[in-house]
Amino acid sequence: MTESEDVPHIAYKDPNAGMGTRPRIVHLVEHFDKIGGPPVLVRQIIYSPLAKMYDFSVISYAISGISPRRLLRLKALLAGLNPHIVHVHGLKPDGFHAVLAARIAGIRGIITVVHGSTGLAVSEYVSVRARMRRWVVRNVLEVATLLLSHSVYTVCDYMRNDFCIRAWAGSRLKGMIRNCIDIPIVPKTKQEIRKEFGFSESDFLILFVGRICTDKGLLVLADAMERVVQENGQENSKLIVVGSGSGVEFEEIEERFRYLRAKHKVVFLGVRNDVFSLNSMADVFVLPSIFKENCSFALLEASASGLPVVATNHGGNPEVVINCKSGMLVPPGDPQALAEAIVRLAIDGDLRMQLGKEGKERVKAFFPVEKMLGKTNELYQELLR
Repeated sequence: MTESEDVPHIAYKDPNAGMGTRPRIVHLVEHFDKIGGPPVLVRQIIYSPLAKMYDFSVISYAISGISPRRLLRLKALLAGLNPHIVHVHGLKPDGFHAVLAARIAGIRGIITVVHGSTGLAVSEYVSVRARMRRWVVRNVLEVATLLLSHSVYTVCDYMRNDFCIRAWAGSRLKGMIRNCIDIPIVPKTKQEIRKEFGFSESDFLILFVGRICTDKGLLVLADAMERVVQENGQENSKLIVVGSGSGVEFEEIEERFRYLRAKHKVVFLGVRNDVFSLNSMADVFVLPSIFKENCSFALLEASASGLPVVATNHGGNPEVVINCKSGMLVPPGDPQALAEAIVRLAIDGDLRMQLGKEGKERVKAFFPVEKMLGKTNELYQELLR
């Protein structure tokens, strides 16, 4: 990501902006063009039927630490757009700057959606100074963000029940609006997609999609994969890793997978925009996060694709996956349990089919985009009164 892409800028503006009397709503999100995470929710909203009711714009930005210059830039952009409502996606320093800028600009309707918290990070790949900074973000900037917002909601029950969220958001906490996903249509067959990537029909493909970092449990997954291949004799098992990372943390993860990569058991594909196709060709999806996910879009996308999932049993994951019914849940940080779940699915094709079917039905019933849009509209209308 370049410096210019980090600087707050208008990434989207309704082509019919200014026509009619539709209320103006500005979404502020970190890296609007990012494939996963909060930008998915923003795109679902602004390209939905709600666009007929509201004049949407999007400001894309990324802020680390405290930046008065970017705060003023955000304020100027908001003043120019003059919205009735500012919809801020996420806490961290980004959310703090967005909410403060909206307050300075005199915006009377500020919504903050909590996608997670800095306090949930558990990575040890940070210095003492960085840990102190993390504490400040969690206990000062995120608290201020909640206090300065007019409305707050979370994307999962886990965060809605978080003591700090409830304490500092107070009566501004409007509840929970889950992340949602549409059931995808993939025109190509599983065999056709595998052929494009050089995989055979006999390969048992395990898919991971997400940031390449220790918080996502990649070191645990490396250990589990070695057990799957070596101790359990699943020689046809191959892991596909989709996503990006950087720094010492990424280098150690790559090093940890070096043996498996040399044996052609692991493939790193980098960032992809065809995740639903990858889900269609895989046999199992894994989300071994050791930090507490909220409502993972990657998990929803896999389940919506009918792909059986194995995820860690904490945070918001149990709200998406019902253990042994719509997927399998394992303890975080336990490579043996993760390996056993993968092997069980590798051996039992009927179980894979059953869990995949139930997971897809669960997404259809509890995570439809229409439900999220309806609740979001209710929140907008409440602030516009």
